[in-house]
Amino acid sequence: MPQKKKQLNPIIIISPSSTAMITMHNVKAFLEEARFIPSEQARAQAAAENANTPGNTVEDVVLVNHARSSATSAPGAETRKSRYFVVDSVEALSKFGGGKLDEAWERVVCVMTTGQEWQFKPYKWSEPKELFHHVKGVYPQWTTDPPNAKVKAWNVSELRVDKSKRHTDKSTVAEFWRTLEAWCAANKPWVAY
Repeated sequence: MPQKKKQLNPIIIISPSSTAMITMHNVKAFLEEARFIPSEQARAQAAAENANTPGNTVEDVVLVNHARSSATSAPGAETRKSRYFVVDSVEALSKFGGGKLDEAWERVVCVMTTGQEWQFKPYKWSEPKELFHHVKGVYPQWTTDPPNAKVKAWNVSELRVDKSKRHTDKSTVAEFWRTLEAWCAANKPWVAY
């Protein structure tokens, strides 16, 4: 009897910077619920909710479920859940792949960057142009921010979030998922996206 192949859920790495637009505090609300909450606000909410919980620290791995439609996008079309893991450090990434970091890197499909090169120093590919040849690069920024020329040279996509128009979050996140799923299909079809 053939052995069933283990499903490999894709991994997204975000910046560990506490000033990043997308952090471990707000990534689940943003990518799963299409609802942007400023990181400071999400951090404060979590602290208030967990005030009486000993060791109330943010998780180093966040599971994001993404409902995607099947190939036919007709009304009532079947949807399936895709599971993505989000981490903000190589230490958290090392929890995947059975201790083999190279295997974990094979599952990394996206890196969100603040545009700071220090973020990549511990990565398998520490040079931005090489990194974004192997993974989808995303640069979250406000719609009012000017384009970042350095990041453009790295082959990353801009993820533009409006500071005050929360009704645009749904289309912004939908575009993120469309772009990432297309990238995965073309570049890492072995992950279960």
